[in-house]
Amino acid sequence: MHIIIVGGDNTAYFLAKRFADRDYTVTIINRDAMRCQELAEQTLATVVRGDGTDVKTLKEAGARRAAALLAITPEAPANPVAFQIPHPR
Repeated sequence: MHIIIVGGDNTAYFLAKRFADRDYTVTIINRDAMRCQELAEQTLATVVRGDGTDVKTLKEAGARRAAALLAITPEAPANPVAFQIPHPR
């Protein structure tokens, strides 16, 4: 099962590790290049640098095949926007 996490704080880190421990495929989307590098080194997740509200970034992260998208950014307005992206099945 594929899970996308939008955000890069400690919550995203711990969630990525927990999902990977349960054999989920995890992709993290984060804007900060340095944090992306850290997350790539510290987790088994695929890390995509970009804006989690951008359709192109979500496609790159595999949103079409994702079972879940968790938006846990500190920017509250960005969280509901990620869920407004169409997700055809």
